[in-house]
Amino acid sequence: MRILLLLSLFTAPALGQSFSLSLDPIQSTSHLDGVTQVALAGDWRGVYDPLANPGGTKTLLGLFGGTPSDNERVPLSMDFEVSPLLDGQPTGGLDITLQGTVVTVDGLAIDLLGTQTGTIDMNLGVLFDTFRTFDPDSLYLGGFPVNIPLGSADLTLATLTQTAPGVGVLGSNPAGQQTIDVLIPVDLMLETGSAGAVTPIGPIPLVVPLSGTVIQVGGGLQLIADFSLPYSTVTNDPFAGAVFADNPIDLPTILPAGGIANLLLDFLISSITANGLLQLTLVADGSAACGVQSYCPSVPNSSGLGAALSSSGTASIATADLGFVVGDLPANQFGMFIMSSNEASIPNVGGPGTLCVGNPFVRFSGNVQHSGAAGQVAFAPDWLALPGGTIVQPGDVWHFQYWTRDVAPAGSSANFSSGLRVTFCP
Repeated sequence: MRILLLLSLFTAPALGQSFSLSLDPIQSTSHLDGVTQVALAGDWRGVYDPLANPGGTKTLLGLFGGTPSDNERVPLSMDFEVSPLLDGQPTGGLDITLQGTVVTVDGLAIDLLGTQTGTIDMNLGVLFDTFRTFDPDSLYLGGFPVNIPLGSADLTLATLTQTAPGVGVLGSNPAGQQTIDVLIPVDLMLETGSAGAVTPIGPIPLVVPLSGTVIQVGGGLQLIADFSLPYSTVTNDPFAGAVFADNPIDLPTILPAGGIANLLLDFLISSITANGLLQLTLVADGSAACGVQSYCPSVPNSSGLGAALSSSGTASIATADLGFVVGDLPANQFGMFIMSSNEASIPNVGGPGTLCVGNPFVRFSGNVQHSGAAGQVAFAPDWLALPGGTIVQPGDVWHFQYWTRDVAPAGSSANFSSGLRVTFCP
């Protein structure tokens, strides 16, 4: 009795509710309009090799100089510019946890295209020194930028992927609805497919300011949110000085025209600059993310071990098959299960054990257990007739623990198992 009186003195805040949501692609929209520039620095040279390719193209710097037996490197810089455009019906999902005035968003993963398609316009700007080629013979006057339109390609991938949890504020608006304002770190990743090749663009790191309303209905949650995000990012030396060597380039001849000079391009990517506008409207629905988690470890009892609480079955209310098993208990001792919607971690309650459930808690005093010689108990509650008329609903989070009598160490009279946190679903 003294222990139960002690238990009633402690309280703890309720744990938040977690929900897994999926986007409604009919009501959700996405828009992306931007320009990404990839700055390259390097050189190109002919494919000539005196042994492996003696008939290949040779390159010589300048209008004059050098001999036809030379094959010189020609310094150059390049700007590869891509302009993505999409208006999609996004698919994907995210997880939301509501706790007091705090909202946490995690696991956001969105396909911005959905069932729609997008396009990318591509352009290449090249600046090189004047050089000549042999086999074929041609002159390339340098010193000024040359713009080469590369046409359009399909945008085959456009995704947002969360890179770290986003924590924000849960509030309310004048209409009495719950509101969220969360900053979410994400990577924007694009890919374009052309002639069987896939060209990745990104990842582009962004911070998404997600704002909207959340509506709890039954055991579910609906999110209506949007954002409009102008972005501008610069990533210098994204590949840490890595050189991409021996890339074949078929360069049309200029003076005279009509031939093809076969070159090899070596380059490194000096920077990636992205500018654009990303707009997203999300309508997402989902239910409570159900499951069982262990928390609040136990301390050793007279068995020499800490009593471990585990579960069997599922956290589904409809199935009603959730049960509990406790091992490593003191042998031949009585005890009972306790449960609470509140979480605690209070050491040395009636002994060395840690109380893991907060006040008020429910005692299964009508289902006293005996550990026997094996130091183990198993119990399956009647979920339709819980003590005190307690009712568990979808989305509820409850905490469970086993309280046992004990005789050691140091003459203690009680101890506790580890705790289990259960989020119930329909």
